[in-house]
Amino acid sequence: MKKVVRMLGLCALVALAFTACKKNDTKSVTFKASMPNVENSTRTHVNGAQGAYWLEWNDDDAIKVLNDQGDEMDFTLTTNNGQDAEFQVVGTEGCNFLANLETKDYVAFYPYASYTKGNSEVRMSIPAAQTIVGNFYFANNLYPMAATNDGINFQFDSNAGFVYFVFTASEGTPDFYITHVVLTSNTPNDLSGDMVYNLDGSFNRFEGTGNVITASWPVPKLVNQWNAADLSIILPEGALNEGFNIKIYNDNELINEYNAPSNPVVAKTYREFDQMPLR
Repeated sequence: MKKVVRMLGLCALVALAFTACKKNDTKSVTFKASMPNVENSTRTHVNGAQGAYWLEWNDDDAIKVLNDQGDEMDFTLTTNNGQDAEFQVVGTEGCNFLANLETKDYVAFYPYASYTKGNSEVRMSIPAAQTIVGNFYFANNLYPMAATNDGINFQFDSNAGFVYFVFTASEGTPDFYITHVVLTSNTPNDLSGDMVYNLDGSFNRFEGTGNVITASWPVPKLVNQWNAADLSIILPEGALNEGFNIKIYNDNELINEYNAPSNPVVAKTYREFDQMPLR
């Protein structure tokens, strides 16, 4: 592979605008989540073309919100209009929880944050097995983000980034399929593990558990001279600092492999590699 990579910057900031209810209000209330335009691409999922991309919510998205007492509550999206979404809050418990949003500190996490009251940390994982969506998309409920509130507004940020690969076939190559790729870092425990955040939403550290990511297509991917295969993999910032190997498989058959030198991942950024011919 050529040693040239292209850095595709993106803005992974998400604004959550809450319409808070009054304390002891038993009626329902909604808060609005608005996604801004981004320079290139990220998720919950991404949409757009020709350099104008934006973040979009997915229908099953949920966030975990902590208040200044260390209490937490999950909120699930109920209305999705792409960049704008609403999270419905119903009943006294939810209304009381959000009652001090304009004057107190709250923190939000997405997705699947692990937290127990009394602990000083919140964890979100980067798994060793990831599902391939293709293009600059990635699987839902995968990209870790945290946000602190400024009054009724939350601004999300992330310390994870992306690598993007494209696999091609030469002219005249018969059709073949690939099922998964295995990305192996030359640094121990720098690919999968937990993104650890403090209760104020600040990033604390990455606790790595492995240096191998297996990314799989839901169904085998056809590759020929007209059909390339591309994928994005989510990784923690700083991963791949000592280089990596990537192997491309059709089930147990090794189709091809490549090695690359140091290519450290940058938060909120796609690192795009030159196309890699498989056959």
